[in-house]
Amino acid sequence: MALHGKPTFMIGRAEDSSYEEHLKEGKYFVLDDVALDKYKKDPRVIFIAGSPIGNEMMPAIMELLRIERSGRAAEKVMKTWDRLESLLRYHYRVVGDRAMESKAKLLGHPIHQMLIVFPLGLLGTAVIFDIVALTRRNAEWSTVAFYMIGAGIVGGLIAAIFGLIDWLAISSGTRAKSIGLWHGGGNVIVILLFAGSWILRRSAPDNPDATALALSFLGLLLALVTGWLGGELVDRLGVGVAPGAHLNAPSSLSNRPASDNKSST
Repeated sequence: MALHGKPTFMIGRAEDSSYEEHLKEGKYFVLDDVALDKYKKDPRVIFIAGSPIGNEMMPAIMELLRIERSGRAAEKVMKTWDRLESLLRYHYRVVGDRAMESKAKLLGHPIHQMLIVFPLGLLGTAVIFDIVALTRRNAEWSTVAFYMIGAGIVGGLIAAIFGLIDWLAISSGTRAKSIGLWHGGGNVIVILLFAGSWILRRSAPDNPDATALALSFLGLLLALVTGWLGGELVDRLGVGVAPGAHLNAPSSLSNRPASDNKSST
């Protein structure tokens, strides 16, 4: 199958505002089970079933491209989906982006998303306890805040490891990659601010000075921003969301793709 004209490859659950025009210009390939039905059921397109996350569709695409672009160079490039996607984007028109399923999971869920609630809760509550200590003039609240900050720093560092793993897997040149960098970099600064506050408190946990309090308060304000960026990654950009997720998706423990049971929604 030679790819005459200007072929188009659709990836993921995308919308093509120039769909009819692209159909006229060349062959149109829909490359994902999670694609909208109006595209993958259109008899004018070539639908290749599977998911790029699991690489199920790679053999079919590789066979297609071997016919069009034979040789060792093409074989070397197409060893992974990342390289294959780069090849498609370089030589052809690509519409949409693949979903970015988490690379670090526990029982089917992203580890970073499960862990991050602990440092956020601990560090945020520590600031609240500092405010209570100031308003009630009770040093015990400051002592508790000191230990909560220490636990929050440790939890944040652990969560950051799994966040980094997921960020490295995001396709380069995407908005998600950029937002993820700001999210992760901002959280590093959050940890440093709270770490500075914790160090200043060590000599007198029950009586933090103004600088120690200011650092923790600034850390919390920045954490609100980075927390919003994390929500943007998941809710808006789909990072960490299973491809094909819907309201009746099967359990993460079932070993079934999230796109199953879709007909019942």
